[in-house]
Amino acid sequence: MAGKRLDGRTPRHRLAYAATRERILTTAADVFQHGYHATSLDHVAARLGVTKPAVYHYFPSKEHLLSELYGRVVSLSFARLDAIARTDVPPIQKLEAMLRAHIGLVVEQLPLFTVFFREEKNLPEAYRRRVLPKQRMYGRMMVDVYRDGVRAGVFRDVDPVVATSALLAMGNWLYHWYRPDGRLSPKEIADIMVGLAMSGYLRESPRRPTRPPRRSR
Repeated sequence: MAGKRLDGRTPRHRLAYAATRERILTTAADVFQHGYHATSLDHVAARLGVTKPAVYHYFPSKEHLLSELYGRVVSLSFARLDAIARTDVPPIQKLEAMLRAHIGLVVEQLPLFTVFFREEKNLPEAYRRRVLPKQRMYGRMMVDVYRDGVRAGVFRDVDPVVATSALLAMGNWLYHWYRPDGRLSPKEIADIMVGLAMSGYLRESPRRPTRPPRRSR
């Protein structure tokens, strides 16, 4: 029949199904950020105002829900950085844009990233083996940009993995101290962090030799 799939769902039903899954994921991130082991699907269901079996209809287990949250972080992060990596701009602008994107995403999705950074040990082993290579791909995009900057003579010639890992760590650590109701806006925080980071990585211009002072006769 037109307008239906083999699974029996109409396009309207599929949209409603996707919207409900989205709501469960968002709520789970908010609940799990207070401690994965200290919370359960009962807490998620209660926050949503539904029964636990209703949550099971969309996610078969708490571990599966956690895995989905990790998948969301990886897909969101990769998509945002990949879009910047494909732009035709100089390495300085590209690396700065990547750092701003990383900081912005952590701030925008703070509960999600809090779970991501805290709960990796609780991921099912099979899923961890799938997600970790994708995390490395994310870092490699910044490494490639840093190497381009070194070749162009604009970045310090240091180990690019160490350099970019330090950049990412600045953003990663936000979940420890950033508060949405704090005195600084996300943009102000990003401006400070990017300014400090980029000034530290730029290669110093060669100084002109200074002339010795003339002796007075």
